[in-house]
Amino acid sequence: MLSEVGDVKEDFGTELNVDEIKKIVESLGLIFVENMRIKGRSGIEHLFKYVVKNSKTTIAIHLFKLLTAIDVCNLQAFKVDTNIPQIALCNNSEEEAVKIALDLEIKVIKANDLEELRKIILTYFK
Repeated sequence: MLSEVGDVKEDFGTELNVDEIKKIVESLGLIFVENMRIKGRSGIEHLFKYVVKNSKTTIAIHLFKLLTAIDVCNLQAFKVDTNIPQIALCNNSEEEAVKIALDLEIKVIKANDLEELRKIILTYFK
């Protein structure tokens, strides 16, 4: 069975270009992968649209116009099944979504805050 992370209503505006994310990742000496399949503990194969990795660590980045509480819960399911940290870049977010994400240790970053994205990525690749 294949689970596509796009099912999380991943629909992003224009404030951040994926090429900008790729430049940040590569400037840190990391690998940026698009459309990577990762099998979870459940046996379900998840298709992640954007992944950052090196030989030891993998994280997923998701882009949203509006991050909702439902989106965060879906990201938590992916996090639990794959044991991969999730980062949500969003133009806007529901207040409840941000609170839930904080409790679940899912990073939420405003789309135009490239420096914060860089810092958060670095925390996973120490």
